[in-house]
Amino acid sequence: LIYTPNQGNIGVGFAIPINKVKAVVAELKRKGKVDRDFWTGLRIQQVDDSIAKAVKMSKPEGVIVSDVERGSPAAKAGLKVGDIILEINGEKITDEDSIIGLVNASKAGDVLRLKVLREKAVLNLDLRLEKRAS
Repeated sequence: LIYTPNQGNIGVGFAIPINKVKAVVAELKRKGKVDRDFWTGLRIQQVDDSIAKAVKMSKPEGVIVSDVERGSPAAKAGLKVGDIILEINGEKITDEDSIIGLVNASKAGDVLRLKVLREKAVLNLDLRLEKRAS
């Protein structure tokens, strides 16, 4: 879709990656709905220059964990406040949007493989997405 007010193109385009569309269509055909009813128990924020400097990173990258709910999938995976998530399933995390996109493409029961920086050590943690108990 290209937004064109008054018949003029201002160069703003909107698109959905075809692989995401294919995955959603396949799930709709299989289940009749798209199920994204899961939780992580994780709160994050983008690593900016000041955070990168504070944790002695050469450049800002990834997202920092700002909160982990007790008993949540994130807590069970071993995530801690202050951890910096650098990758999920081999995909580099550049900002909050990149992690949200990867997580939202998942479903309950999926396991996300996280590459995490904690106190100068790189850890690999598995985060299993769970349905929230009613």
